[in-house]
Amino acid sequence: MSKVDKAIIIFLGGCILFGVLKSVYPKKNKNEIVIDGYHFPKAPCVSAMNEFFGKGADSSKICDCLLPGFYQLIKHDAALVHKFRQTGVYKLESTLNDSAGQILRNCVVNNILDTNYYINLRKFKEPFLERLNHQVRTMPDWQVIDIDRYNSCLERFFDLQMTIKEYFAEDYTKIDKINSILLSCSAESVVK
Repeated sequence: MSKVDKAIIIFLGGCILFGVLKSVYPKKNKNEIVIDGYHFPKAPCVSAMNEFFGKGADSSKICDCLLPGFYQLIKHDAALVHKFRQTGVYKLESTLNDSAGQILRNCVVNNILDTNYYINLRKFKEPFLERLNHQVRTMPDWQVIDIDRYNSCLERFFDLQMTIKEYFAEDYTKIDKINSILLSCSAESVVK
């Protein structure tokens, strides 16, 4: 057998092997995530993450993390899975929502691209107020604070420039500008 014949046989064998491997390991669709045999489109999630975090975080990687994590929370409830398949990520009730929020936080924190990117705090009004209210409840003598007055005070700060890193900080009391807001609003909200 000549060298040319051997080269042709090796080339043909390589082409056949490549074809077999390609059919055994199909190309992943980067526009969807498959979880337990369900196909979830990434586009709505990526679009929402882009809207929230802009260039501050890698929206695609956030969704690669968030969608499977969210599914793990709800996979034992057929109705919740059905809703997830229809709408994508949505607000859950009670402690499941707290868990979903923690999953989102972890996914974002692990995929921040620019720690100095400023987020639009108004888009996060509800979760931001919830976290601040929770923070107040950890303060000594929080029972003397009028929560409605406290929340009204906090509303004045929604135009505050806050980076994505600051927003997703584990403890707001460790961030000077947020801690000063907490202390100021707490002082203004003391029941007399």
